[in-house]
Amino acid sequence: MGVAAEICDGLDNDCNGLVDDGLGTSSCGLGVCLKTVANCVDGVPQECDPFLGADPESCDGIDNDCNGKVDDGLGTTTCGQGQCVKSVANCANGTPQECDPLAGWQVESCDGLDNDCDGEVDDGLGTTTCGLGECVKTVANCVGGVPQECAPMAGSEEEICDGLDNNCNGETDEGLGSTICGLGQCENTVANCIDGAPSQCDPMAGSGDEICDGNDNDCDGDVDEGFDLDQDGVTTCGGDCNDDNSDVKPGVQELCNGIDDNCNDEVDEGYPDTDDDGIFDCIDEDDDGDGLKDIWDGWPLDPAKVEGPLGGSGRDGDVTVTALLYVDDYRYGLAESVLTDASTIKLSAVGAELVEGDELLVWKVQKDGAGEYQFVYVTTVEPGAPATVAFVPPLTFDADPANSEILVLRVMHYDSLLVKSGGTVTAHAFAAGTPGGAAVIRCKTTCTVDAGGTISVAGLGFVGGPAVAGNGSSPYQGDSYGGGGQQGVTAANGGGGGAYPTRGDHGDSGGGGGYGSQGSAGTEYAGADVCDGGNSYGDALLASWHLGSGGGAGSPDAEGDGSSPANQTGAGGNGGGLLALFAGDKLDLSGIVTAGGWNGGSAVAGTGGEVGGGGAGSGGTVYLGAPTIVVAQDAVTAPGGTGGKSNSDGPAPYGSALGGDGGDGRIRVDYKTLNGAAHPDGNANLTSPSIGHGAALP
Repeated sequence: MGVAAEICDGLDNDCNGLVDDGLGTSSCGLGVCLKTVANCVDGVPQECDPFLGADPESCDGIDNDCNGKVDDGLGTTTCGQGQCVKSVANCANGTPQECDPLAGWQVESCDGLDNDCDGEVDDGLGTTTCGLGECVKTVANCVGGVPQECAPMAGSEEEICDGLDNNCNGETDEGLGSTICGLGQCENTVANCIDGAPSQCDPMAGSGDEICDGNDNDCDGDVDEGFDLDQDGVTTCGGDCNDDNSDVKPGVQELCNGIDDNCNDEVDEGYPDTDDDGIFDCIDEDDDGDGLKDIWDGWPLDPAKVEGPLGGSGRDGDVTVTALLYVDDYRYGLAESVLTDASTIKLSAVGAELVEGDELLVWKVQKDGAGEYQFVYVTTVEPGAPATVAFVPPLTFDADPANSEILVLRVMHYDSLLVKSGGTVTAHAFAAGTPGGAAVIRCKTTCTVDAGGTISVAGLGFVGGPAVAGNGSSPYQGDSYGGGGQQGVTAANGGGGGAYPTRGDHGDSGGGGGYGSQGSAGTEYAGADVCDGGNSYGDALLASWHLGSGGGAGSPDAEGDGSSPANQTGAGGNGGGLLALFAGDKLDLSGIVTAGGWNGGSAVAGTGGEVGGGGAGSGGTVYLGAPTIVVAQDAVTAPGGTGGKSNSDGPAPYGSALGGDGGDGRIRVDYKTLNGAAHPDGNANLTSPSIGHGAALP
């Protein structure tokens, strides 16, 4: 028998020594069920079960249910909303999957989608509010998936007066303008719309009566009418401090006139006040406070110089002299005593000839204080006998007419003076009780004495001793600054010449008067000096003013042959007077200008007596002052006179006695140029005597 095919029977059917060999294997199943099974195990045929080991499918990358598919049938999960909605396989690549409901989330935007996956489309995009006034609105930012814009001007209209913001600019009733109406304080600007209602402008609202306040109170277009009387454009309330003067108002230049021109409550500010008296120089009558008004003050800014202008004021006009002119017709005696610092005096009768501004010379001519003088200016006059005269500056000395011979003389103030040939200017002679002897002249411009013209005060000074007729009395000394002469005193009477007491047959002659220089002695017939000449006095500067002194009279013959009245002694010559001649511009002196003393008188022996001659008077005072002086040689003189001769009918030496010559007077000349020469080189010898003092004028 043949070999059988091996079968599964637990036998070695093919007799190869192997039991159930070669029967092979069977493979079956899928996934986890995939397997290979021996076709025979332990003689038992085996079945390959394709689902053996199958489990429900799970997500693990394995085919758990052995259907040949991995992770199949695990399904999907759907989640999310809006644009996040999705279906997700529950397993992918063996990995369980989650469905994220917000995957794909975006910020919600206006696109008709639910971008933020909250189940609402275009939600939460809010609203926009815009516009002002009537245009104010709130608009959803998204409508139907379309973005919306808020138009702020939608609905705007032209602004009208209704209390609304019609033009949607945030303002109500603006731009409707205003109306201006009214004048002055009524002028006002009214809004055309107020609180939503149209308004009217009243042009007279606020009007009232016009007052001076810088406003147009009555709303007529004129300001403060009726309150600018001087029509200078500034009212009283606008600062015009003098509505009667159109030159006075704020803003003008302050003038120096004693008023507040610019209305700043200050007067004449910015102008000098030399004497610091609170009154500015331009209106101060006395800038330097020296007591002398500026109009009379030659040095108005120098309190140390209390003098009028050299040439005076010219108030007496231009004068031409062709005959005789007295320049001392206005001379007065002092009626009452006055003390130093007096500013009023009482004078003998004064009429209308003396007025404010006249210059007076107050001069103590003789006795107490002789030589003291002062120029003053009249401020007021109360005419009468006596008259009361006020003046400036105050007196610098006492003056008592009981103790002094006092001359008060109005000084002539010519604009110019021309003394032509044949013309003579003079004054009245000094006499006790009626002082004179002085010519004081000021010329504002020029004083001219032509050749042949004369200004003379010769012999107008203190008188000489009078002649003696017969032999009944002794002769007198010459008068002088100290007073009248005494009888029969041979010594000098100050400047007066001495006189010998009566004696017989000597022909004793009087001494000459002295002043600038001493007078010479009088002699007797044998030539011996018997009577003193007068002494010199005063000073070259002429700080004191004096007349020349008289000579002593000749002595009579005491013997019987001298008793006849036909025998007459020589009188003493008078001294020269005082001449002060000043000009503002020029003195031009070609004629005679003199203050000479008179000659002593010569005796007359009528019946055989031996009678003495008189002593001569001394020269007086000449004071010249001008910037320019032209003087002819010896035109200006103040010489003493020549002594008189004695007389006798007997033989020589009887009749040979001589009166003493008078001493020279004094001459002062102040100038800038003298005959063309600048000070101090002017010729002092032009005058006789020589110039005793020359000062340079400023």
